[in-house]
Amino acid sequence: MTNSGSTSITYDLSGVTTIGTGPSTATGAVYPFNFAYLGGTNTATFTSPSVTVPAGRTATVGVTIQAGAWPDKSLYGGYVILTPQDGGVTLRVPYVGFKGDYQSLPVLTGARCGLPAVFQIRVGGSDPCLGAGISRLGGAGATFTLQGTDFPVLLFHLNHQVRKLNIQVYKADGSPVQPVYNFVTQADYLGRNSAATSFFEFDWDGTRSQDNGGGNGDHRKAVPNGRYILKLSILKALGNPSTAADWETFTTSPITLARP
Repeated sequence: MTNSGSTSITYDLSGVTTIGTGPSTATGAVYPFNFAYLGGTNTATFTSPSVTVPAGRTATVGVTIQAGAWPDKSLYGGYVILTPQDGGVTLRVPYVGFKGDYQSLPVLTGARCGLPAVFQIRVGGSDPCLGAGISRLGGAGATFTLQGTDFPVLLFHLNHQVRKLNIQVYKADGSPVQPVYNFVTQADYLGRNSAATSFFEFDWDGTRSQDNGGGNGDHRKAVPNGRYILKLSILKALGNPSTAADWETFTTSPITLARP
């Protein structure tokens, strides 16, 4: 704390808990899109019950917040309150915390549509979730000409924001298409979908990055005709890139490129 005034100020320290939110127990609820308001009590412990900030100086006090008996995956919060002993302006500093393991939140969920999945736009096609004019790829995959609307359409739902999202291309046998440059697209700090049943769309144009973000001026290369698979990988929020459990992945069925 910094006191820019001409006299010292002594504050008494206390804490107050606000309402929290957590997973809803209602039928069909999908957290965090659907949540419940929760009551609870946190404990704020201070290194000193009061702190004096000299005029024109700063002072420091330690605060430890012990979460109450909130349900797993709840958000809890409150205020640290600084009450001046001379009756001046009371200060309130907000805080928020997460109860549980942040990486335990699932990310690549189905959105009630069996996602992630690859689709093909075609006359006569039909999908139980998306309707007419589009077909979901089965285990055998499908062939695409990359003409008109005939592109592989990857649909995926993000149930929570992610630190990193990668889409990579491999040969159908799992071997790399190029020793270094096999990224189709990359994104950092991507937000979650806006609703429990909404999703993102990525249409693959049959190219890959030639610089993986390095910006060498030769950015895209066409992948030759042949059979490939796409691998979607997401690193969870606050995840460690070297920790396998912090990643979620999805690999497509074979995608055959057959440009005329």
